[in-house]
Amino acid sequence: MQSQDKIAPELSTLLSSVRNRVRRFVLVDSLLAITGLVTGIFWLGFLIDQTPVRFGGTEMPRLARILFFSTGIGCLAWLTGKLLIGRLLRPLPDASLALLIERLYPELGGRLTTAVELLGSERKIDDHSQSLLAKVHQQAATLVAKVEPSRLFRRETLIRKGFLAGPLSVATVAFLVFDPSSFALAAKRLTLLSDAPWPRRADIEMVGIELPTITASDDDSDQTELIPFDQKLVRLPIGSSSSLRLRANAIDAELPSVCTVYYETDSGSTGQSNMRRVGRVVDGYQHFVLDGPPLTDLSESVVLSVRGLDDRLDDYRIQAVVPPSISAATVAVKFPAYLKSSEPDQTDWNRDYQTGIRVEEGSDVEVQIISTTPLGSIDLWIQGGSNREGILGSTPQQTEPDPLDSDQINTAVQSESSVHSDSLSVESMRISEDGLTATLTLPKLMSPTTISIVPRDVDNISAQSPYRYLIGVIKDEPPEIKLGLQGIGTAVTANAKIPIQSRIQDDYGAYRSAITLVLQDEATENKVVQGTPDLEVESQPNQLFSETNLDIPDGSGATETDADLRELVAQKQLPEIAPGMRIDIIGETSDRYDLGIDHTTRTEVIRLPIVTPETLLAFLERRELSLRARLEQTLDESRTLRDNLSEFAAPPTNAPLTDEPRSNANAEGSVTLDQPDRETQVRRLRIQQARLQSEKTREELAGIATSIDDILLEMQNNRVDSVDRQNRLGTGVRDPIQNVISGTLQELQQQVAKLDNAAANQSLLANESRIAVAQCEQLILDLTAILDKMLDLESYNEILDLVRGLIEDQNELMEDTKSERKKKVLDLFK
Repeated sequence: MQSQDKIAPELSTLLSSVRNRVRRFVLVDSLLAITGLVTGIFWLGFLIDQTPVRFGGTEMPRLARILFFSTGIGCLAWLTGKLLIGRLLRPLPDASLALLIERLYPELGGRLTTAVELLGSERKIDDHSQSLLAKVHQQAATLVAKVEPSRLFRRETLIRKGFLAGPLSVATVAFLVFDPSSFALAAKRLTLLSDAPWPRRADIEMVGIELPTITASDDDSDQTELIPFDQKLVRLPIGSSSSLRLRANAIDAELPSVCTVYYETDSGSTGQSNMRRVGRVVDGYQHFVLDGPPLTDLSESVVLSVRGLDDRLDDYRIQAVVPPSISAATVAVKFPAYLKSSEPDQTDWNRDYQTGIRVEEGSDVEVQIISTTPLGSIDLWIQGGSNREGILGSTPQQTEPDPLDSDQINTAVQSESSVHSDSLSVESMRISEDGLTATLTLPKLMSPTTISIVPRDVDNISAQSPYRYLIGVIKDEPPEIKLGLQGIGTAVTANAKIPIQSRIQDDYGAYRSAITLVLQDEATENKVVQGTPDLEVESQPNQLFSETNLDIPDGSGATETDADLRELVAQKQLPEIAPGMRIDIIGETSDRYDLGIDHTTRTEVIRLPIVTPETLLAFLERRELSLRARLEQTLDESRTLRDNLSEFAAPPTNAPLTDEPRSNANAEGSVTLDQPDRETQVRRLRIQQARLQSEKTREELAGIATSIDDILLEMQNNRVDSVDRQNRLGTGVRDPIQNVISGTLQELQQQVAKLDNAAANQSLLANESRIAVAQCEQLILDLTAILDKMLDLESYNEILDLVRGLIEDQNELMEDTKSERKKKVLDLFK
């Protein structure tokens, strides 16, 4: 049995050298391959990660870097196992090495292989082969001296791998030497040790969303709120119009000339918008704003990416959410005490809010709103509500609110918070536990109130417009009272009975009403001062002044009361009344209103001087004279009416029996009336004038009759004349005038009305006119008779005046005689 050590040293040395060279070749080849793979992976990853940044893109996301790193590790492990470990662990027998050598040196003729295999084998050989084996072994040992082991390896493989790994390695080393920070960042990013982004020329950063603050107050309409992104997410209400704000570093980085926003909505719509610069560089930053699409009238969620030069902000999401809204509102009202509310804690009515709703003045009002989503807070603005000044507002944390100089209130009301206001009488604004309802209490509402509410949900998303509720107030007006005197003129006698007619009107009925009679001497300076809440009377000492009240029924409506001066004097309610004094009549009424200003109303003062019966009659006689003048004027107008009607009664001259309307066409084709039609129109116009004159005569006579009634009633109320005088005025003047109105004048008016129908027929018109003229003559006769009667009464009154003058002269003479007698008697004692 032969062993390995029997091989010639030359052969053994050669095989060992080849074996070592193979090991070194495998090692170098594997290291070059591994170096090329590692550096290639590094540069490939670096280019993929950093190159998009140069063009405004973004780095590889972490997931992509994980996949890339995992792939690189897998390739490196495979290459190491296959090229390095696998080949180094593979055995290299002498036979294989000998065969490798003989392939390169064929002149060995298989001697090296034969020697290695036979000497190194364990099989037995016969004696006849020993000489041959020795000869072959000797020849192989001689021939291997020419073998060069280096020729056994292909250097092209190492050169190719060196050309790949060498530059990559040099570039890597140069990168490490000249830019170690970038190399370290690239290595950390590729090995997942860091997620820090690559430095860029530009440096932009997101500021947030600038959203207009929707407040209930009109004064705060320009306020905005800056909402920062929370993990690249911000929630905005649907329908809002906001602005995107970012800033660029203008000191440590290059300032981009424009920043572009790329967006994509949830529905798939995409687009881009350029942001505009805002102002100049402030504190080293230039601000950019986007206030157009897609943030105008936001309707759906959108994802934004912003690019400025090589810097980029990606995946900023704006989520559009439905804002809270008020689905319904109800108003509960409890009347004030002066309206006699039934129960102290019971509302008088409760109904859904509607435009134009009004409540009674001073009522306690409770407004309840219902929200579609749970409420977190409410922005409340109330304007009006009270005529008091000053406001107290409080937040949930305040217990002693500070006064504000305004007649309005604007506050965000949190859950279970209260707002107090002296001006607006706001008691509280309460949000229920589930957040779906909120209740506002307005005690003692005094004036129209506007309530503006902006609901906000638990995430502070507000409605995009305030909800406004206007609650009107039905003012409780002071009662009205009017006084009138029936059958009383400008003066009265001491025995007069004064009929007083009063009319009271109030929204809910008057509570107290009275008529005050004030007696005072006109010769003094006593007077009643009007226009003040209380009746003030200025009086000097020892001068006559007295007053009394006449009660009238409470409540609204018309009443009549007689103030009989004679009865009041007899009952000691007034002192003795004499000419020269004055009676002042004042009406006063008030209602149950108890919310501040006293609702007491007084009428104007009616002043009636006290005169003698003779003076009063003289006043009445002058009124009779004015009535006579009016009757004379009416008589003259009746004569004029008669003359006008007489023109229609004249017989026709060369006139046709009928006047048919005819028309002629002129050259232009227009139609004109002929002469008979114009005459008919003129007659109709004059007939209308006659009708108006007759109506005026009727109204004038009715006025004269009414004035005579007033004179008769005034004499009766003042108890100044006998029945004979009243009969003469009543039966002699008033009754004849009324008979004329209902008789002759009424027939004349009817006849004049017939003339209008006969205007087109002149013959018929003449016949009807003659009848009217006759009736007008009768009217003139009747009015003349009445006028003569009034003249007789005037003569009678003149006689009465003479008698009154004689009596007055006699009284003066008697007084003078008494004075002379007293004087003579006194002279005797001198």
